[in-house]
Amino acid sequence: HVCGQSTVNPVRHVGHALEEVLESFWHLDGRIWRTLRDLISPGRVAVNYLAGHRARYVAPLRLFLVLTVVTFFVAKFTVHFGTVHVEEAGTLSTAKAAFERAKSVASLQRVRDERIGNIYIFPGAERDALIGKINASAQKRAEELQPGAQLRPPPASAVTPGAVEQNEGDMPTMAPDFAKDWANRQTAHVRENLMRVQKDPELLSHAFLSAVPTVLFVLMPIFAFLLQVAYMRQKRLYLEHLVVALYSHAWLLLVLLAMCLLTALGAQNSWLETPTGWLNAALWLWVPIYLWLMQKRVYRQNGFITTLKFLQMGVVYGLLVGCGLLLAFAIGVIKM
Repeated sequence: HVCGQSTVNPVRHVGHALEEVLESFWHLDGRIWRTLRDLISPGRVAVNYLAGHRARYVAPLRLFLVLTVVTFFVAKFTVHFGTVHVEEAGTLSTAKAAFERAKSVASLQRVRDERIGNIYIFPGAERDALIGKINASAQKRAEELQPGAQLRPPPASAVTPGAVEQNEGDMPTMAPDFAKDWANRQTAHVRENLMRVQKDPELLSHAFLSAVPTVLFVLMPIFAFLLQVAYMRQKRLYLEHLVVALYSHAWLLLVLLAMCLLTALGAQNSWLETPTGWLNAALWLWVPIYLWLMQKRVYRQNGFITTLKFLQMGVVYGLLVGCGLLLAFAIGVIKM
């Protein structure tokens, strides 16, 4: 074109879309500010980009990648998890209630071992003291069930974090030995990592933040596919829906970045904690409204149909994101 923009439409050619990203990824210019400004208005950037006004905006994939890097870089310095703490009183009272339900010494023994095995997240000294109290409570109940009964010591896998007994109950009996060994090693590793998290909760935040970008990137094509299914009668190309998905997620990343900065500002200045908290709440409330307005503006359907499709997609995609985050987070904890 005479105006200087490329004659090749990246919406219709995957190869050219990737080429555009690779060529321009490191060349941020004034378009980034224009893109961010127009991104504040729901759907404006996506509508203009799909209409062919591409020269004025940063390409969607490029913008998404840049904001992902910036947002989660900032998040690692501003998002902190509090100290992991489990109430000892609640744990002990729950154990006592379980002991009262036991009707035999054998079942009491089994329940006692399970309860002790579930408190490995307590720090060393606190954990040892709690084990002593649980043992005393279980022994008292054993004497009520059978005078003179003595409970055997709990197994090493319950008392020592990371020491996992290999037995046939860890996995189905049909599983091969190497699978059982692998499962036992992973279980031990998870317990060790949970102990590390107890001492340094920041490890938990790092594992979570490391998982989110991967999940978003993997689920992006799925979200575009959901848009294609929801609006198949409009006969748009898949890459057009991908543009909408990328710009909507880029805006979400921008919101997360703003919330991280507000949280950091409130943490540094106590008198700003309340107003920044309200601003964060307002941003959370604005998220679904923005996405609904964007969907309505891009696909040009009435409010009722847009709401119906928005809710359906929100439920499906929300479940996918939740499952993806849990899986990625679990993998992060194992590899931590």
